[in-house]
Amino acid sequence: MPSVGETLPFHKTLAEAAKADLPLFCWEEATTPLKDVIRGKDPSTVSVVIGPEGGFSADEARAAEAAGMIAVSLGARILRTETAAGAVLSVLSYELDV
Repeated sequence: MPSVGETLPFHKTLAEAAKADLPLFCWEEATTPLKDVIRGKDPSTVSVVIGPEGGFSADEARAAEAAGMIAVSLGARILRTETAAGAVLSVLSYELDV
């Protein structure tokens, strides 16, 4: 069952999210498609960090990867924050058969 975590400072969000078996960082400049990262995996826990309107900066993306997050692309379209969450959950549900 998906849950939304509490609001935390960015560095604490990354630290908490990186604890998941599959820690995903959605970034519009990422080159690896979400489906390629999750296909064939069977994680017990998945975390997803979705950015604010306007997206993440390159420095924030580097910080996420340094924390252990996997930068993923949601495709060619730039999605609104509230739409991105539904899109990610749909792909996870389909690919992980949950």
